[in-house]
Amino acid sequence: MMKPLPTCFALAAAVFTATCFADTADLSSRILPQPQALRMEAGSLVMAAKTSLALGAGSEGVGRYFAERLRRGTGWSVPVLANAPGTIHFEVIADPNGSPEAYSLKISPAGVELRAASAAGIARGAETLLQLMPPEVYGSNRCETLTLPYLTINDAPQFPWRGAMLDVSRKFQDKETILKLLDGLAACKLNIFHWHLTDDQGWRLPIEGYPKLTGKGPAYSRADIKEVVERAAALGITILPEIDMPGHSGASCRAYPKISTPNDKGQPTGTMNPGADASYAFIEAVMKDVAAQFPNSKHIHLGADEVGSGGWTKDAQCKAYMQKENLKNNHELYIHFVNRAVAIARKHGFGSIAWDEAFDPKNDPELIIMSWRGMGPGIAAAKAGRTVIATPNPPLYINHANTRSIKNPRAYSAHPTYLNQGYFLYADTPAIPAANRSLVLGGEACLWGECITGPENMFIHMFPRVAAAAENLWLPREKLDWNAFVKRLQIQNRRFQAMGIPYFWEPETLAVNIGGWKPGDLAAHNGVIDIPLKPLAYSGEQEFFITQTTGGGQFRVECAELLKDGVVVDTDRHRHDSSVYVNVDCMYLLKNPDATGVYTLRLHATPLNGDCAALIQHHAALAPDGYSKQCAPGSGANRSKQTPTR
Repeated sequence: MMKPLPTCFALAAAVFTATCFADTADLSSRILPQPQALRMEAGSLVMAAKTSLALGAGSEGVGRYFAERLRRGTGWSVPVLANAPGTIHFEVIADPNGSPEAYSLKISPAGVELRAASAAGIARGAETLLQLMPPEVYGSNRCETLTLPYLTINDAPQFPWRGAMLDVSRKFQDKETILKLLDGLAACKLNIFHWHLTDDQGWRLPIEGYPKLTGKGPAYSRADIKEVVERAAALGITILPEIDMPGHSGASCRAYPKISTPNDKGQPTGTMNPGADASYAFIEAVMKDVAAQFPNSKHIHLGADEVGSGGWTKDAQCKAYMQKENLKNNHELYIHFVNRAVAIARKHGFGSIAWDEAFDPKNDPELIIMSWRGMGPGIAAAKAGRTVIATPNPPLYINHANTRSIKNPRAYSAHPTYLNQGYFLYADTPAIPAANRSLVLGGEACLWGECITGPENMFIHMFPRVAAAAENLWLPREKLDWNAFVKRLQIQNRRFQAMGIPYFWEPETLAVNIGGWKPGDLAAHNGVIDIPLKPLAYSGEQEFFITQTTGGGQFRVECAELLKDGVVVDTDRHRHDSSVYVNVDCMYLLKNPDATGVYTLRLHATPLNGDCAALIQHHAALAPDGYSKQCAPGSGANRSKQTPTR
């Protein structure tokens, strides 16, 4: 859990002299995500109270908020200059052939020079500059000097879409909490905030002409939305508003029954009526107003998942509409509705995104598919030439518990989503043909609100797991390094602490690297990989996470065995195809009868569609009284969704 705030950090008037160590090893533990290229040079720059910031054209919005953060973190005045040299200089130099978030940061005797391809790139580089400073700068502090090493960093993200989703329909979070969340996401260099604003439980933003939407339950004002949008822009973050339709629409259907599919008693359900003119008039009004409230957003999320369409079969308006449009069944009516919503969104300047249920050969080809039911639907969509965002459950569903420990708050399901699962996501999986992998824009960590109790609870579900996803989506896969990431994360946690952001941190439950294989090893060992285990502290359920690291092929694990003194004592027989993430199949659960003897993990695996490398990690059994009731082993729920090998 979040550690108590140290007294020295809590004293706003405390004075310290902050120094960044000028050696590469130290810097590699300070910057998150790890930069693509860093070159150290001899010497260091000392900044003090006279530090100023010069802003070139295009960097003004991001630069002014950076100056505000630096003032808060140092106590300096940090004047912002328009046409004069400053200690720190931001400059936008467009590069149409590169990533808009690419940046170059140079610290030299002349000062700090940050150049980027866009304002968003300035935001990423400014975050790196802050990370070179002590973590306390992320809070409200006073300091005399800051010493930064001479260096040059050239950096750019691997994926253009690196996001986090928050559901505020099921559990409303106020404006101040959202602003703090945005600061935390920016500190991880995420660039998308997916705001799930409507669902069955509530509608959280005002829409002109439809006042009843926000008549019951908490909601944001237009001023709230404006402030959040401005903060996001100042951090180089794009907001993706989600307006769920035609399913998960209980709040809007209760407020305006004319857009609802009625039940047998004529009462509104939680599904919109695709045969009613009122539904499309409503969507038109919503798109127009959302576009006005989110002027910086290029996309809107339509939801379109888990649609209860059974009532359409009996509804007179739906039947008449299907006949008019020559639609044969409810699925064709659903796709038609989605396509019509996409067209309305396009009219108001939005590209559209939907959950993977909306993928169909007949849907609008510009509709981006967000793959949440594992990577399978996203793989199918990418193979068909559609643009995809990876949000697979479980590795990026952080409404699950952080671990099985009793220290976890109540969460969704009996399956934890460990920190390492998000870190080793394979968004552009080799299961997608090489020519189509560029269709994967990136990924998002998703936090649904069913079990969230309040802001602190929300934050400890979110952090630091979003930092793991952030580094995964920033770095080329071959640069992912779990042990180095955990080291950097300990400093990142101090930044969260300085910002007043609660986070979950339980070192004893972190995954431990125990082995793996290189291309060719499976064939060389006839598909049998033995990994000796260190002495086990407790008897009980040992969890083994198996992930693909690099390589153009994949692997398939058929079975895992636990051996004690050379004899098999437990077997988990289910199939796992690497980088596909079907439910919890990447985890193998094996029980040791006691903590004595010599234990070995044995895996039976074969190459799949080529060869690759793999990493094996261990989550050790906890003490018997160390488990939460919800995620304790032995209930059967932990294996229920795995696919048995026949």
